[in-house]
Amino acid sequence: MAGVMSFAPQSNTIQLQTNGVASTANSTQISLANLGLTVTFPPQIWIVNAGGTNIFVSFTTATTTIALPSAGAGNGKLGWLLVPNVVQTFTLPTGQTLWVNDISTGTSIPYYFMLGEGM
Repeated sequence: MAGVMSFAPQSNTIQLQTNGVASTANSTQISLANLGLTVTFPPQIWIVNAGGTNIFVSFTTATTTIALPSAGAGNGKLGWLLVPNVVQTFTLPTGQTLWVNDISTGTSIPYYFMLGEGM
């Protein structure tokens, strides 16, 4: 069971960057081939924000627009908060297509991820 073991990478490391325009959502389709995989996406993702500003990300099977949270507003799909320089692990949705959707208040914030199993 993936939840009881250390994270075991099963893909290449990929770098993505948030949109160059602050507070503008970005969606990137990830292919199995780009990750060095041939069969299916592993169940977990290891991810780290390498920039100096918070990033919000979501992982979906179709492109989705996420929005920065604002007080008292139900403003659509929000993502997971990635604070700078903290490694986090999330469980991915199942499917043959993976979209990584992101937004930040800074411009062009880099973040890195690998797919694998474990927490």
